[in-house]
Amino acid sequence: MKKNFLKVVCISSAVSIITTVPALAMVKNVEINADLDAISEADAGICFFPNYEVEADDDVDAVIVADTTSIKNNNPTIPATVNVTITSDAGALDDDLKISGTGIRSTYVDMVSVDNTEATGRLLVYPLYELKAPENLNIDSANAQVSWSSVEYAGKYEVVVTYVDKNGNEKTHHATTSNTHYSISNAISNAYGGQFGVAVRAIPTDDPGYQDAVIGADGKASWTRYDADFANEYEVRISYTGANGKKVTTKYRTKETSHDVSGYINSAQTGTLKVTVRGIPKKNDAKYYNIAISDWATIGSYAADTSDYEVDDKWDFLSDYKATVDGSFATNVKSNGTYNSVSTKSIGSGDANAQWKRVTYKWQYLINGVPYNQGWKKINDQWYYFDADGYMHTGWLEVNGVWYYLESKVGSSTGVMCTGNKDINGKSYIFGADGVCMNH
Repeated sequence: MKKNFLKVVCISSAVSIITTVPALAMVKNVEINADLDAISEADAGICFFPNYEVEADDDVDAVIVADTTSIKNNNPTIPATVNVTITSDAGALDDDLKISGTGIRSTYVDMVSVDNTEATGRLLVYPLYELKAPENLNIDSANAQVSWSSVEYAGKYEVVVTYVDKNGNEKTHHATTSNTHYSISNAISNAYGGQFGVAVRAIPTDDPGYQDAVIGADGKASWTRYDADFANEYEVRISYTGANGKKVTTKYRTKETSHDVSGYINSAQTGTLKVTVRGIPKKNDAKYYNIAISDWATIGSYAADTSDYEVDDKWDFLSDYKATVDGSFATNVKSNGTYNSVSTKSIGSGDANAQWKRVTYKWQYLINGVPYNQGWKKINDQWYYFDADGYMHTGWLEVNGVWYYLESKVGSSTGVMCTGNKDINGKSYIFGADGVCMNH
């Protein structure tokens, strides 16, 4: 098999996959995968398509061109439809041709020509989107809290607080919150000379996506029709401020793409009427969003230690699902029942009534439903370390004055205590059988 790398070009035309195959070698499947390894540094807050790669026989050539207008309102929670044309001069396209691939929510082959030289279909794809970093961080000493502005398409926020105590020891606290503020009373009370810092980053939402409706001069609100295979019903949310100054919100469902809101115009204070619409997915789509966490935003006189919470590749856990059956929803191939792309059946739970659980970009080991947080834990003959907040540690770890290294690369060995010789960031280290680094 060879991989043909395809760039999504900003041209308003259909996707074209041009294939040349030997006679009699009927093409039954064309696989199109999002090429996450080729993603360059993206501008936060801007939807985009990744490059794609097509896996095919040696004599298959392919080109994909996408219409960027299919991204609705720069909204990463609304899937875009990409039309596909597949051609074969040899007439080798199977009557039951399928399209499959990772990073694609669902695929459809709508038609195969009688002479088997052409097929047309569609991909339903969520755009990739990196969250903006939180802005307007502010330390409110009087109320002992840090606050920040909300980030669009964020569901939660990750907070790291680090301070230096009176003995010169560095203390770090990590938490997740759905609020746009967090208590830092402990840091303020115990930081020596006011030496503390806070880092905050946004975590993707799992809420369904809304688009703004356009209100015309005739008093009708209208919106773009979604692909019927994604949703054929809409939830319309109408909000405004009434004459009495109170906020009013009304919701209803419809299969139409417009609604008369002239009555609300008369009731609303000038400029306060807003109509938003979301498609009602035929299946919960939140796990298919291709939204990456934001960069850290920081504040304070001391640098918050985020080293244990860094993500080497913020796109690694995204688009981790595969469309495999024509017209069906994608199958999640990483997030559910797997550990860093490796089935939990392969690594095992290690304990009765125990299982791995991924929380955003970190891992927990649950025993009877409770995250293990007591430090070292041997699981299937491998040693792991779990921090006090219940997350598996990766990277360098200092315990009782000696250093260990827990594998940080994504894979089945992530978090495993290293032994023997290992190169880390260009330097060679030696670890004993007990994991202690001999030359740190």
